[in-house]
Amino acid sequence: MAVIIALGSAAGDPMFYEDVALVPSLVVFVVILVVYRAIIWLAAKSEKVESIVEGDPVTIIRDGEIELGNKGNSPFAHDEFFAEMRAQSIEHMGQVRMAILETNGSVSFYYFPDEDVRPGLPVIPEYYNDRCDTVTESGEYACCYCGHTRKLPEGKHQCIRCEKNDWVKALATKRIT
Repeated sequence: MAVIIALGSAAGDPMFYEDVALVPSLVVFVVILVVYRAIIWLAAKSEKVESIVEGDPVTIIRDGEIELGNKGNSPFAHDEFFAEMRAQSIEHMGQVRMAILETNGSVSFYYFPDEDVRPGLPVIPEYYNDRCDTVTESGEYACCYCGHTRKLPEGKHQCIRCEKNDWVKALATKRIT
């Protein structure tokens, strides 16, 4: 992306301004392309350079719960991720054994077999939007922040994983493919 923007900027100036010479823009083109090719070559030769340039895959769901960062923080925005899950016909996080954010921005999902699906945090808006901070009837509830699911009695409860108190009734439906 940065290469495309830099090339566009270098090419645009001589086109719009008569007093800007073409040769400096060509030099910028050549330098940008040489640096880009050098970085690609280095990344192909060294895993460390590739990791720095491309990044590493990140596990974002494990066993139906969102992986939390060092300080109990979620590493991504829920809305966009839930949209991606819905596009993959996922109704709740209890259907997902593991989800990995790949270096190219796509998400790889690995599912529980139907017999191992557990209650989980709904990703469908009509269910997710029924969240509450006080449980009014006992049952299986999922933390809206980290997806931790447990049986809760009536009353106020704090999540044991992320220490938030935002709950929604957990879904336990099997995955339809």
